Amino acid sequence: YLPKIEAILEEVNSDGSRVEFRYEAAVCGGIPVIRSLQSDFVGDEVSMISGIINGCTNFMLTAMDRDGKSYDEALAEASELGYAEADPTLDVGGFDARSKLKILMRLAY
Repeated sequence: YLPKIEAILEEVNSDGSRVEFRYEAAVCGGIPVIRSLQSDFVGDEVSMISGIINGCTNFMLTAMDRDGKSYDEALAEASELGYAEADPTLDVGGFDARSKLKILMRLAY
């Protein structure tokens, strides 16, 4: 939806207004990665994006690797601790990470 939102903003701001659409918390919640891509790396060529994109799956993979937990055990613990959504399909199916990566790629490239 970002192109549609940008088109609406362009129309709204055509009179000289300064309306902005902020979405920093949509990707890497506590890390200002979007702001950094928009302001700090403007003149740089980004050659790679890597990092932890989804906290739930990061927690689960760590629990499975480090603690030897099964997928079901790791998911149950992630749910109990509040890392997983009520319906974890977007997390464990990779859809959440895909959406976040699309935002980062659009900004970086």
